[in-house]
Amino acid sequence: MADVILINPSISDDPVKDSSNLRPPLGLLTIAAPLVQNDYDVMILDQRVENDWQKKLLQGLRKTPFCIGISCMSGNQIKFALRISKFIRNHSSVPIIWGGVHPTLEPRSTASNELVDVVVVGEGDYTFLEIVKAIEADEEIDEIRGIAFKKKNRIILTKQADLVDLNALPKLPFYLINLNRYIQDNRFFGFKSDLIIPLETSRGCSHKCAFCFQSKNPHRWRAQSVQRMISDVEDVVRKYKAKAITFNDDNFFVDCKRVDEFSRKLIEKNINIEWYTSIRPEYVKRITDIKLLERSGLRSLTIGIESGSKKILSLIDKGASTQDFYTANNILKKTGILPLYCAIYGFPYETVDDIKLTYKLMTRLIKQNHRSNIDLLKLIPTPSTKILDLCVQKGFRKPKTLEGWIDVIDFDYDKSAPWVGKKVERWINKHKLFLKLLWLRNDKIIFSETLFGLYSGLILK
Repeated sequence: MADVILINPSISDDPVKDSSNLRPPLGLLTIAAPLVQNDYDVMILDQRVENDWQKKLLQGLRKTPFCIGISCMSGNQIKFALRISKFIRNHSSVPIIWGGVHPTLEPRSTASNELVDVVVVGEGDYTFLEIVKAIEADEEIDEIRGIAFKKKNRIILTKQADLVDLNALPKLPFYLINLNRYIQDNRFFGFKSDLIIPLETSRGCSHKCAFCFQSKNPHRWRAQSVQRMISDVEDVVRKYKAKAITFNDDNFFVDCKRVDEFSRKLIEKNINIEWYTSIRPEYVKRITDIKLLERSGLRSLTIGIESGSKKILSLIDKGASTQDFYTANNILKKTGILPLYCAIYGFPYETVDDIKLTYKLMTRLIKQNHRSNIDLLKLIPTPSTKILDLCVQKGFRKPKTLEGWIDVIDFDYDKSAPWVGKKVERWINKHKLFLKLLWLRNDKIIFSETLFGLYSGLILK
């Protein structure tokens, strides 16, 4: 059985929400790769798809692994990660190591929790491997960079780990998971395939949007070479029969020439895949030949538009304008590439007029390009970011404990946010039908397009 167990917790008690947009756990596979390369046996447990995770975990614990790693985002996933950690504590004394976005942004409050032994801060590819080697050799971990841990009632936070060479990383061991468990309808992304394989070709972002965790990333944007990108795609196509790939980069298009070359290589090598990624709105017009990307298999792009209000776009340091949104939409209208827009409501200092501008933006984008899909999401006060500080200014109390961050994300859209004005909250609640019709339209429910058009026209006069 495994030397190391890596766990991806659920995000919701609702099985439908937990299994929506289901993809293999890229973060855990990334951590597993160097372990496998160093001859460690690794077991991956994804709570989202494991019907009896307790039984599988108990089987793993009986073999006394060196440690268990748990990946975690802010919000509801913390609740499930803590439940898993408690279960482990009740059955074993194996060290519990947390990593991921939330522990990286909140290392001290995470490490302070009694159910957490060590926190990986930042990129954990080789940091986690160093921890495993130290535990195996019964050595101290004090000199390992990029971690936080408790020692003599104090939280020790070590120096940042060195940047990882993305071209030198080992191939991802997708064979550690049952890919059949991640099969689902992927028409939302414009894919014919019912299985999406996730890959990562770059890390970091060249922008500092106030609401994004990348705004706190101290490292520059860096990317794999086109040669390595093609090698990774060929690897998953050959080994796992991949037909659809999502590139989970935070900013895939920083170097548009790299993307052009990658697309040309896919065509030249006759690599028949469908692919998806995200792009900043103002980058769309920088693409020299978008038809090239489409021919290479690009089927859809997620584009963050956030708000229709110039004031809010400035407040959040978006670095793009509503005109950029319309320009991008018009360019994509002339292709078969699906635009998947993300807007946000509930910003601090947002007024009813600002909200209306966002709703008008969404309806205009849909009118301009009927193939557009738009998600309207509630703001998350991401730990350690500027947006968190702005929310605190408007009445939000920053959680001081790990447990306190559980309720930060309102999946059900029914909780009051202290940073949102009462007038704004009343207007949003009064027009919840807008959200419902928007979601139905995205799902292509019959008559939803017509109903959305009629209702949006009524409330936005």
